[in-house]
Amino acid sequence: MSAIPKSSIWWSWGILAFVCAAFGLAYARNAPSSKDVTFDVVCESFVSPGYLTLHLKQDPTTELASVSGYDLYGSISGASSISFVRDHEKAVSLRSSMMTLRADEDKNHLRSYLNLTRQGTIGGIALDVEPGVVLSSAGSPGEAPALALVSRARNDVKLTMSSKQISVDGGRYTIPDVQRDQIESFQATLEGKDLLSVQIRSGDRPPDPGGSPVRLAFKTYQGNLPLLNSPKTLQRVSLTFDRALNPYLQVEKKSAEGVTSDRKTDLVIECESATVDSIAIVGDPEKREAATLHIKGRGRAKSMRQDGNQLLPTRLHEILDKPVAERTGWLILLCGLAAVLLKAADHALGILLDWAIPKG
Repeated sequence: MSAIPKSSIWWSWGILAFVCAAFGLAYARNAPSSKDVTFDVVCESFVSPGYLTLHLKQDPTTELASVSGYDLYGSISGASSISFVRDHEKAVSLRSSMMTLRADEDKNHLRSYLNLTRQGTIGGIALDVEPGVVLSSAGSPGEAPALALVSRARNDVKLTMSSKQISVDGGRYTIPDVQRDQIESFQATLEGKDLLSVQIRSGDRPPDPGGSPVRLAFKTYQGNLPLLNSPKTLQRVSLTFDRALNPYLQVEKKSAEGVTSDRKTDLVIECESATVDSIAIVGDPEKREAATLHIKGRGRAKSMRQDGNQLLPTRLHEILDKPVAERTGWLILLCGLAAVLLKAADHALGILLDWAIPKG
């Protein structure tokens, strides 16, 4: 039997490589194309997709009542009087007009705890969160609404507000205005002739694996509690909704297909651009079995996955959805190309098998 020319062997390898590359490219190109989507999602938590400023006073009834958390630090200034209690001792009056709060940063120590309760006249309130901060509703049935935040990095949560009176209690803090050494526990009441200025940030200490929780409790409010003052537009972001129930999703103004609605799922929408129209704490959480957030918006999405399952149609799916007259030509072309490539691969594979396993 005559030997197989080396040129035929190299050509066969080249054809197989070309066919594999062609099918690989076809698979990659079959990914969903960007689509206009609309989302209306009720979920247990939402990951901040970018820098968001939550305006927490949009109505006289949506007033912040208290803030609590671990490893928070900051300052309260503009006080006309400060009543201070250290380690359950007798209350004393401080001459200072401000209090500086420094959390214990030693990771081998227990975390510092801080609670602020405000009363009287209130001014502006703004909450700045950076990408990656997890937002969730912390309300319980029958209780006033509350917002929980999971800090992921230093200074990624910042609260600024003004109020007539602030009551503070905490543990394991250093307050330079009182003493240099750490105070195991303290309580203080600050009042101002004008409004007190409060600035609080998430701590410098590295967070636990679960993050450092911050909780903002509001006064009793009927209905959904809005957190955004105006829509926020972001570029190249991922929208992550954890444990979403029956999300309402539209693709190109049509209801998305294959959406799971009978159980809670995780939804991730990768967007070239997205506008978050509203974020709200859902009222009457007992009617939904768990405290939830309600997020609405729209965007240009390149992927939309529910529990890992792609909801956006692939290019092949788009072709199959076309009217028969339009899709027939495409299907004939694709099938023809596939047949030619498979025939070429079969011929090349036959040559390589004859070369690798010569017939006796």
